[in-house]
Amino acid sequence: MNPAPRPPENRDFVKQSSLYQEFLAEREEILKHKWLESERLGYDIGFERALLDWIRKHRDNWRASRRPQPGPTMAAMTATSAVATLAGATANAVTTLTGAPASALTAPSTTTPASGASERRTG
Repeated sequence: MNPAPRPPENRDFVKQSSLYQEFLAEREEILKHKWLESERLGYDIGFERALLDWIRKHRDNWRASRRPQPGPTMAAMTATSAVATLAGATANAVTTLTGAPASALTAPSTTTPASGASERRTG
């Protein structure tokens, strides 16, 4: 008893899936590698040898180049958001601890008088 053939819409779904598209793209790269290496060596190296050689030499870089990379705008937005969140949390903590808004507080001066500046001495 033979299983019933799959409906055409299932085949179309598989062909349109991103996994299948990645498989086809990778297969195409392996076939290119097979052709280039066969030309270089002067004989057909076969698909299996081309596959193993391509995986060992090129697959990681090829896959990394196909991954979507976050653009600088996304990274900048994330960093800006993190700084704003931290600043807001710090201001809230200062207000909670001191009862005064953070904008009312000033940091102590860390500057020292310049050398040679006149100082008044009492006494």
